[in-house]
Amino acid sequence: MGRGALRAPVGFFALVALASVPPGAQAQPAAGVEASSIEPAAAQIAGPLMDRLDTAWTAGDGAGFAAEFTPDADVINIFGQRYRGGPDLVQRMQLIFDGIFKGSRHVSRTLEVARHLDADAVLVVTSSVVAVPGGPMAPETRNRQTFLLVRDGEAWRIRHWHNTTIGGPG
Repeated sequence: MGRGALRAPVGFFALVALASVPPGAQAQPAAGVEASSIEPAAAQIAGPLMDRLDTAWTAGDGAGFAAEFTPDADVINIFGQRYRGGPDLVQRMQLIFDGIFKGSRHVSRTLEVARHLDADAVLVVTSSVVAVPGGPMAPETRNRQTFLLVRDGEAWRIRHWHNTTIGGPG
């Protein structure tokens, strides 16, 4: 690897299903997953937030989706476009919910990494499958997302989101 390249631990990208962690339960890594990739306390923060995102996505609710982000959030979508949270995020999410992702729904989300960077910041990496009924993204897209969650009073919100398509669309 070249100078300045980063190496991830072997288990960094190992998968643990978020859906299998009931509320209040301790997230446990699957067989073969390095425990350091998933901190139970961080998984308990990420799980409900990811569930709310997926619910808003499936409802096609741009405002509900954007409500999980800080107003100054940095967002990079699957096309590499960068924009901010707040009204811009509401508008852009509603545009895709009414356009190329109309009628789509999250069918799975897997937690790959959840760990505290400090008391008020959590790094989360997930992968997901979105079923898309028609258009250029049909029949589904598979994506990997990196989130930086920050404490906002008593709540946790998304300060950064980078969404990447795994493979090609459809």
